[in-house]
Amino acid sequence: MSTDQSKEAKVEVQSTPNEIDQVDNTSDDSIETNHQLLLKSEPYEPAINIPEDLYRNIKLKLKVLSRRDKIIQIKLAKYQKKNEHLNMFIIFVSSILGIYETFRVKIDDIVKSQFVDVTTNVIPIILSGIITCTASIIKLKKYQEKSDNIHLTREKVSVARANLKTVQEHLLFCKSKEDLQKIKKIYFNNAFSSYCDGNAYLDKYVKEVDYRKYGQRINYSNDIIPEQDKSLVPEMTIERQGSIQV
Repeated sequence: MSTDQSKEAKVEVQSTPNEIDQVDNTSDDSIETNHQLLLKSEPYEPAINIPEDLYRNIKLKLKVLSRRDKIIQIKLAKYQKKNEHLNMFIIFVSSILGIYETFRVKIDDIVKSQFVDVTTNVIPIILSGIITCTASIIKLKKYQEKSDNIHLTREKVSVARANLKTVQEHLLFCKSKEDLQKIKKIYFNNAFSSYCDGNAYLDKYVKEVDYRKYGQRINYSNDIIPEQDKSLVPEMTIERQGSIQV
């Protein structure tokens, strides 16, 4: 490779951090960035052969997990909120039904009327029907089951992020190519498999439509929000904190 070509390759490598920082934090973009690294490498040579490139590659994967984890936090809060409201509604209606049944006999004794008698018999049936219907909705929507599965998914993501960050810490103390090879083994034997496992779980709950629905609620940092929208940061941050709090 000529000197000019080496300089061009060096310039391309130096531009990589900005390219990585500016890409959308999705799995597809992670694959695309890896493809770019592969295209810049020599044939049959590793695309990542220095600690800095591996560090940036892991940084991108952490962004992928972080972005998708924020989305399922919002969905988890939504499921928990709906489940809580429906259960509170059942408790409220059940309490009314219990109070009504307690005073039902006294009502019958005070008022002797066919209309009142029919009404007193119909009301418990209606309330019981509302309770049964609401319970059926909860069972059909499986809010509690979805919440439990999302908690499990978030545990997988937490493990993956911890393993990836561990590899990044090892890279900070890398002194030679031999050290880099050892770190690569740790990466492939532990961190990368955890990353794939976490993404596999995320695929069940993070869909393409979720990025359109919740994108504005997670793009709250100055690095992501356009210059003209920076005035919205405080409001969006407050909204996020209230929305994804578990």
